[in-house]
Amino acid sequence: MDLLRGHAPCLANPVDARLVRKRILVLGSNFAGFTAALTLKRLLGAAHDVVVVSQNDEFTFTPALVRVLFGLRDRTHLGFAVRPAFDRAGVVFKQMPVTRIELGEKYILTAVGREDYDYLLIATGAVSDFDTVKGLHPKDGHNHSIMTWDEAHRARAAFDEL
Repeated sequence: MDLLRGHAPCLANPVDARLVRKRILVLGSNFAGFTAALTLKRLLGAAHDVVVVSQNDEFTFTPALVRVLFGLRDRTHLGFAVRPAFDRAGVVFKQMPVTRIELGEKYILTAVGREDYDYLLIATGAVSDFDTVKGLHPKDGHNHSIMTWDEAHRARAAFDEL
């Protein structure tokens, strides 16, 4: 990212063109989005805006979701609210789903309205594609997923019924 190249000299020279305030928009607030937003803000400081847009306000430690299945973890041990960490760092957090991305015009649409950006980082994570294999979808009743807290909780409930 050009914005990061040579950022220390840029901050020392107030007339440097790179000091024009930029808006970095990060989509997603789990591993990649959370880490990227905090790192960008730390590197760029107050000279630029870092904004996170995510439909979720909670960080979930997804590798531990398998432990939910066996009753070894509950929700309180798997995550935390992201807003306090973002607030402390000076990162703006907006909880809302993204409905459209306009790359050419550099804006996104959300349920609330338009969000413009200079730089966009998409860090929304993995999504299950159950329709790829017929019968794989949990709604078909043959299996369960544990990619999200809700899925892991449903899998645990099904496991308890065995």
